[in-house]
Order: sequence, then structure tokens, then C-alpha cells
Amino acid sequence: MIAEVLPAVLRIKLSGEVTRCEREAAFSPMWDALGDWQGQQKIRAAHPDDRHCQLLSNNCNACLTCPFSPYNEEGGKERLLADENSELYGQVIELQEAVQWGVENKMELTSTETMALDMFEREHGYLMAEYQAKITAVELSKIFRSQES
Repeated sequence: MIAEVLPAVLRIKLSGEVTRCEREAAFSPMWDALGDWQGQQKIRAAHPDDRHCQLLSNNCNACLTCPFSPYNEEGGKERLLADENSELYGQVIELQEAVQWGVENKMELTSTETMALDMFEREHGYLMAEYQAKITAVELSKIFRSQES
């Protein structure tokens, strides 16, 4: 299971993306309370000044079919998988830090821990390469613009 879930968790969490809905400011707790109208009312009462979705006010399961739900957009299934399994991210970060600081010996990790750590390092490497490419593109654009002037 970890091999199927962890790549999505790492991609979403390492990118820093946060699951948000443009119509419901308290999307994450509301999602957790789907089907529980009273629970959703408590959330609304605790955040009276926040923007709340009228569709969700009328149907406590509206997010399941709503086109505005971040879980129904492109990449939504991966985002949902990542959010539902976010505890894995914390566990992998703790493992990575333990190995980095010498608390854990990488040679003594279980095969599952080694796989998780390898996935983290690969996804982190991809993300850093992507960021570096974007930074390089911006810097090159500045150089070319200054030469044209």
C-alpha cells in the first residue's frame, strides 16, 4: 500500500500545495464532516466571519459531486489520496531527519523504510530540479531583456 500511496502524498506535500475550495473557507473540516449536517453547523458557528458554501449549507454531502470541490478537479483523486494519508508524510520526514542526523543508520532500515526514504529523496530531487529550472528560466529571461534594451 505504501508504494501506491506515498508518491502522491510526497508530490502534494512537498509542493506545498494546500487543499482549498473557493466557496468554503473551512473546506478540510467540512470535508471531514460530510454527511453530518449538525457537525457542519458547528464548524460554521465556530467560523462565523468565514465564507461558507451555500451548496453545502443546503446538502451536507454536496462536496461529493460539486464541480468546485478540489477533489473533483483535475488531479483531485491524487490530492484526496494525499490528504487522507498525510500522516505518512510526517513519518517519512521523521525518518529522513533521523537518518540525516545519524539517529538511524540507513543500513539498518527495514525494506519498507528504505523504499519510503528512496521515494522521498527522488520526489524531493524532482521538485528541487523543477524549482531550479523555473528560477533559471526567470534569470535567463531577465538577462535577455536587459541585453535587448
